[in-house]
Formats: sequence, C-alpha cells, structure tokens
Amino acid sequence: MKKIILLFAISFIAVQIYGQGQMDALKYSGTDLSGSARGVAMGGAFGALGGDITGIAQNPAGIGVYRSSEIVGTLSLSSVNTETNTLGSITKDNRANFNFSNIAYVGYMPLAGDVSAVNFGFSYNRLKNFGRNYNSIGNGLTSSLTDYIAEYTTRNANVPAEKFEANNAYSLFPWISVLGYNGGLINDNGNGYISSLMGPQATREDGTLQTVDRMYSVSERGHIDSYDFTMGTNISDMVYLGLTFSFTDMRYNLNSRHTEEFERGGEFKGGGFDFDNSLETSGAGYQVSIGAIFRPIDELRLGIAYHSPTWYNLTDSYSARVNYEGWLLDPNNLEWDWDNISATTPRNAFTEYRLTTPDRWVMSIAGVIGSRAIISLDYEYSDCSKIRLGNANNGFNNEYRKQNEYISQDFVGASTLKAGLEYRVTPQLSLRAGYAWMQSPLEKSFKAGLQEVLPSGTVTAYTLDGDINYYSAGIGYRFTPNFYMDFAFSVRQQTSELYTYSPIWNDMNELVVSSDPTGLKNNTYTGLLTLGYRF
Repeated sequence: MKKIILLFAISFIAVQIYGQGQMDALKYSGTDLSGSARGVAMGGAFGALGGDITGIAQNPAGIGVYRSSEIVGTLSLSSVNTETNTLGSITKDNRANFNFSNIAYVGYMPLAGDVSAVNFGFSYNRLKNFGRNYNSIGNGLTSSLTDYIAEYTTRNANVPAEKFEANNAYSLFPWISVLGYNGGLINDNGNGYISSLMGPQATREDGTLQTVDRMYSVSERGHIDSYDFTMGTNISDMVYLGLTFSFTDMRYNLNSRHTEEFERGGEFKGGGFDFDNSLETSGAGYQVSIGAIFRPIDELRLGIAYHSPTWYNLTDSYSARVNYEGWLLDPNNLEWDWDNISATTPRNAFTEYRLTTPDRWVMSIAGVIGSRAIISLDYEYSDCSKIRLGNANNGFNNEYRKQNEYISQDFVGASTLKAGLEYRVTPQLSLRAGYAWMQSPLEKSFKAGLQEVLPSGTVTAYTLDGDINYYSAGIGYRFTPNFYMDFAFSVRQQTSELYTYSPIWNDMNELVVSSDPTGLKNNTYTGLLTLGYRF
C-alpha cells in the first residue's frame, strides 16, 4: 500500500508556531574580521589609529585623523574549508567566496582655528559571509531524529493524532511535530508518540537494539552588509570625535538534507527517510556608533567607541519535506504495516519578527615609534545575553518569552582582542602582521552540550561554536604620494560541535534522548587587495 499526504493547507501564511531559535539569533548577531587589506593585515586593531576605512568602522573618530580626501576599494577571495568527524567518520568540503569587502569615500574639509577639520564619509563594508558547505556521515548510531521528534511532541504537543492531520494543524502546533507525524517519522501509540524506528525492525534477532546510518548535508549562503555614513572632527590635532549611522542588509539561505537508513532486523526490512529543509532570512536594520581618539603625545593614541545594538526587522521564508519508507503503526489496531509517505509544509510560509543584537564597547591603544613602526591593541566586549527576539508588530511580547529566557541563560558576555604591527621598510614599502581572538559567547554547560536547544520550526540542527582565531599578514606599497596598494592574507580557525538535533533530559536530569555530536572544523583562507587614491 502506498499513501501520499501533501499538506498544502494554506498557500500564503505567516504563523508564529514556526518560531525563531536562539541559535539563529546568535548567528545573525556576529561579524567577521573585515575591512581594508591594511586593517585585516593588522588584525583589525585600528580603534586608536584611524585614517583607514577599517579604523572608521572600529571607531568613528578615526575619520577625524584624515588630512586629505580618499577613494578606496577592497576585493577579497576566500576558501572556506570544513571537516566533520562523527565517531571517526571524517568528511571534508570547501567553498570559494569572492566579493567586494568595502568601497568608501572620505571627504576632507579643512577649517581655521582649534577645529582644524570636519570630515565626512560613506562606506560599504561586508561584515560577515555565511557561505560554506559541509557534510556529516555517521554509521552505527544508537539514536535517531525520530526519537527526538517523538519525545519533543509528547512533551510539547501531546494531542490526538487526528489533530495533526487537520488543515489548520501548522497554525496550531509545532511544525516539527506536525511534519513528523504526517511524514511517518513518529506514531501515536495511545500514550504518546513513539519513533517509527520502534517498529518490527527495532531489535535484532539476538534482542539488541538496531542502529542507524545517518548523513547530514548543509549548504549555507548569504552575507551581512553595512552602509555607513560618518562625520568627524579634529580638535587641535589632539582630540578626534566621530559619529556613524549604519544601515545593515542581511541575507541568509540554508538548504539541508537529513537522511537516515535503519538497519534490517532479522526478517524485517529496515526502512529510512530523507528530510529536506529550506530557510531564507532577509531584512534590514540600523545602528549608531560614536567614538573618540585622544593623542596626548605624538607617540601615543588612546581610543574608545560605543556601538549601539543593531535593530533588525527580519523575514523568514521556509519549507520542509519528508519522504519516509518503513514501518508505521496503525493507531486503530496498534499493528505495524510497511508504508511509503511524503509530507510537505505549507507553501510560501513566512514569519516576520524583530531581532536586537547586543551593543559593543571598543577600547584601544596604539604606539607610534618614530616614523617607522606602529603597535596597536583593541579590546572589545559584547554581552550576548542581551540579544532579543520580538514580534514584528507588538515588540518584545510573550510570544518570544521562552526563546529570550533561553538566550539570557545560555549566552554570556564575550571579549575580542585584536593586535597589529606595521613596520615601514622604506617610505614606499610597509610590512604588517596581526592576530585576533574572538571568544565564544556560550555559557560553559551550554557549550558542553548539556542543555536542551529548542528547534527553529522544522530545523533541528545547530552548532555550538568555539573561539575564533585569526592570523594575518600583509604588505603595502605606495606608488605615488597619492596612489597606493595593500595586500593581506588571513587565516580564520574555529572548532565547533554540530548537533543534528538536541539531546533531551527529563525532570530528574536523566538523558532520555541522546544525540551524537559531530566535530566541525572551519578553516577560512582569505586574500584581500585594496586600491586607494588620496587627493
């Protein structure tokens, strides 16, 4: 017997049951090390230096350091290499990203008196690239996505199964539960919901549990771009002040496939399923930044800057589909039959919501050694527990109360340290090196995988990311007093844990659904070329 269930309940729908997750909010709140080739080569440590597009983005007061107008642009080419390790099964993948890192114009307006200049500028900066591919293969696993969906549904939507079959089910219940039931991944046994893996193939002939072979593949695309309008001033070549208004554009696309094959159980067939997810997030936001640089002597510069939260209005568009072949439990006679089922979420579904990222403080110090060398340090702090999700129309109401409570508990303040060195070999040639460390904002037990993570609609997978390390170097050459070129190369390293679904504990802190994590290594190699002209 073959049964096809196509759930096109509503052709155009915006429903809150889909739910934005805390891990999505964190992902959209972060940025990469970015800017001009000179800035990246020095680890982004430009908060006290100014006179560079990277410096303006780090501290708006940096625009006051300019003594001429400038046009500048930067190209970047990155290779994103990923490696996954699931219980010894290793897979590797890579993706190339090519884009403009920044394009900017700075206008210099000299004045008489103590205020020696008022400068203004416009810049485009790519703050983050989401593009990467990775695959995870795990064989002989002892848990399944179906176990997670069954337990989650029993706890959060334990209603009669026929309610999941109604046309309005997706507007009433968690999407993962509705899709899981109608797609054959879970079954109603009268006392709750159980995994389809608990059918006749659940145990071997010797009584031991069967195992699962899993493959999970992901393709991510997208970016966060910032359009900055900055004004600044120079007071007596000692104090520099700046103000920036930023408009941010964000695009993110996720396409994933979760495949499981169940081992055969003696005379019984095993079965398995494909579970596809597609998510597109788009929207815009705005931010305000202010900063100051103080130069008490020619050899020393001190900087401080405050970056407000970015206030986003975002839209998620999503779809998911399950194709299942295996054993299904008939809720009427509680007998298992072999079946094929397909289920699909509503078409053109979307959710509009608000996201507020955490604010950020930057404190900087730089030393200038004669006319030959610069040493610079930046320290940043941002409290990610302040990230907030909210309804698009009613603000931060109870609809997102649980997600925001999880954010407050599971995320913490994080530091970023940037260091840079520049040495002028000749008046035309400069050598540079830098390092940056970005601390993971995850609370200790949460980072260790000891806390449950709520699904984002039908997307159950997430990563627990570790610290990020950047190593960079570069050269700069001035062809004429006006025209220059800079080159930089950076290496970004990060280790994470990938969970295709969350483990679940009961009220007695006993693990009832296990989830085998996958080690995920991300190494990104980026080359940047900046061309600039000052006049």
